[in-house]
Amino acid sequence: MRPTYIVLLSAFLQLTFGFSLTTGYLKYFRRKAIDIIDQAGPNDDCARQLKAWIGELFGPKSTWAMKMLDASAKLQTGLYSFNIFHFGDFDGCLNIKEEKIGMGIIEGKYCTAAVLPAQNSSSDLAQILNFVTIVPEMTGSQKGKDMQHILKILKVIYGLCLPKACSALSIQKLWNHLEASFKMPLRVAVDEDFCTFTGKVPFVFQWDTIVIWGFVVYAVFVLAATVCDLSQLTPRVPGWIQLLRPFSLYRNARKILLPGKKASWGCLDGLKVFSMCWVIFGHVYTIEILTGTTNMVSYFQWRNSLSSLLVLMAPFAVDTFLVISGLLLAYKCLEVRQALGGFPFLQFYLGRFFRLWPTLLATILLYTHILKYLGDGPIWPLIAHKTALTCRYSGWATAMFVTNFVKFQHQCIEPSWYLAVDCQLYCLAPALLLLFYKSPKSACLSLIGLWAWSAGHAYNTTVRYKENWTPAEGDDSFHLRIYQSTLVRLPPWVLGLVTGALIYHKPPAISSLVARWLWGCTSFLLVGVIVAHHALMLYPYNEYHSALFNATARSAWGLAICLLILLCLSGHGGVVNWVLSLELLRPLVRISYSVFLLHSAVIAVLHGQKRTPGHQTTFNSLQDFIADLPFILLASFVWCLLFEAPFIGLAKLLVGVGIVGRRTTLEKTPVGTLKLA
Repeated sequence: MRPTYIVLLSAFLQLTFGFSLTTGYLKYFRRKAIDIIDQAGPNDDCARQLKAWIGELFGPKSTWAMKMLDASAKLQTGLYSFNIFHFGDFDGCLNIKEEKIGMGIIEGKYCTAAVLPAQNSSSDLAQILNFVTIVPEMTGSQKGKDMQHILKILKVIYGLCLPKACSALSIQKLWNHLEASFKMPLRVAVDEDFCTFTGKVPFVFQWDTIVIWGFVVYAVFVLAATVCDLSQLTPRVPGWIQLLRPFSLYRNARKILLPGKKASWGCLDGLKVFSMCWVIFGHVYTIEILTGTTNMVSYFQWRNSLSSLLVLMAPFAVDTFLVISGLLLAYKCLEVRQALGGFPFLQFYLGRFFRLWPTLLATILLYTHILKYLGDGPIWPLIAHKTALTCRYSGWATAMFVTNFVKFQHQCIEPSWYLAVDCQLYCLAPALLLLFYKSPKSACLSLIGLWAWSAGHAYNTTVRYKENWTPAEGDDSFHLRIYQSTLVRLPPWVLGLVTGALIYHKPPAISSLVARWLWGCTSFLLVGVIVAHHALMLYPYNEYHSALFNATARSAWGLAICLLILLCLSGHGGVVNWVLSLELLRPLVRISYSVFLLHSAVIAVLHGQKRTPGHQTTFNSLQDFIADLPFILLASFVWCLLFEAPFIGLAKLLVGVGIVGRRTTLEKTPVGTLKLA
């Protein structure tokens, strides 16, 4: 081995891993390193500060130089456990500040770098970092579908503490010079967007200041409206006060928090709340992995465990929401058609979008212009970069409810794909519902045809493109063609429509014997979907098995939820109906839309600022979910007070909306009309 290579290796071990060779080599390195810096680029402020750092580090060893070395990441144990997040000391780096004569003030600058195997390198270290080949060999992950699309994007994350005068480009040029000169087996990628120093503002957009001041002005307006409302609590008030009342925090808080009349459809409240919590739990687990874990490789064993079902089955909560959406839509629209003798198409569409848009647009602005200012940390620039840029360039798709046609990694507000699917089905609903009103049998035949089309499409698409069955391991193709597809998601919504129409047309009484049989069918369907999902995880991938699951699982789950709702509404729900109908859940239902839009942002802020990677287990994620939930609910309550409740009230005041809409709870419907037995 050449002496220069030994010297360079010594420097690399000392600077990055904290491992020292001999004093002689380090003295030689001091001179050699300064020569390399001179060769790699011009003698600018960065070069001078780097040479000063190296000179004091291996000379007198001043405190600031040692702190800068200490703040850079060191190689951690557990590389074979996929401990790929090496953060170093983020806060310690940013606190470095040293004044040097002739150089001014040297400050610390933290950069999150990606370490990759060098191209065409056959060294052992490069092979270890080639996750596409080494992970399947280590874990036997061939049981599942080929996950190269996931492994290709995984990189070792490394924290570097450098002088503030050094740009990412300067550091990149220096490393490229080292790699080319000494044939290093590693390639380091550094980007200025992922570097942080004290006082740096991330990703400044032209409209940031205007948007922030817009939020401030709107908050002042809401406070003023609240004061005006509290000063005019008498029934007769001037017209302009009537327009301000929908924005009153006091009035909206009472509407959200007070239980109100006893709900006849209380089981739907529980289904919504528990499904929303299930979705949040799944997202907590996912974000914990993405923001740093010491045992990422354990996923390949965890996916085969029973505890993994708590996370991997969470996407079926979406199908529960679609069932409820279709059920409420069918019942209320048929009821309105009967009461009015016609169908209010204008109110049907205007009411829907007037309720959804204000909160959605406010959330898009939050993601684009504000969220990036709410955190810091080694991994935070990556999160801020993802949220701000995706919403800047694809926020329009979210606002127009077509985000399910955008690649998942480019979506603004990732859960909003469900909102797009639901709104697209909502636009389709009037034609089907009018057919239900005129000819229920013809409508049922049409819906059976839609179901068959959806199932056939899911089966053929999965076989043709060899798609996955679970979003946990699906690529962009799977999300676009299967997971986010409106056509594939159609069956649960159709089953909800049929159930709503069945309830409206007063089905016959359900006897105790029939109820027991229906409970057996419900349990069989739910357990069957769970067992099928787990079996697909345990055995090698087969496109025909995946296709059968994609074609039938959502229908089976949706049918089970419909039967559960019928049992609860007919008085045969027992303890299940009692739990689902708890009045404690009703305020949570009223803020569920805000929870849906905001929970990912809150989770990102809470977990995106971690300074060290955690150890990932289902139980640890459950603990974090319980800890995160109060913050999510509090933020969503405030969001609902500011953006959702005011515009719902304003819609009712201005255009008489309240007949149909996303948050219809059917509370005004007489209890007697809902009894099935």
